[in-house]
Amino acid sequence: VRPLGGSTRRGPHPGCPGFASPEHYSRGAPTPTSDIYGLGASFDYLLSGRKPPEALDLLMPGDELPPLGSLNPCLSPGLLDFLARMTEVLPEGRFKSSAEAGHFFPRA
Repeated sequence: VRPLGGSTRRGPHPGCPGFASPEHYSRGAPTPTSDIYGLGASFDYLLSGRKPPEALDLLMPGDELPPLGSLNPCLSPGLLDFLARMTEVLPEGRFKSSAEAGHFFPRA
């Protein structure tokens, strides 16, 4: 694993760029779905080696990430779907809690 460089931000937009959910920047207080996003971004980094873009950049049309499966073809479709749901830009599309995510975690 390569070091990311930089540091965790302090102030009005805390968190590590790329791992903080969009609502950290624009929707007020983070919720459990914000943590789900950060965990999904961490998994993406560990499985691909790419630093995630800042979440706000993903709100712009055309700024989607290359599919994780194209970078790591060894990953199962179930895991790819699971991680995509964790990192949905809009909180409504993510798992609502770690318990819900655990229920849907793909069993290999």
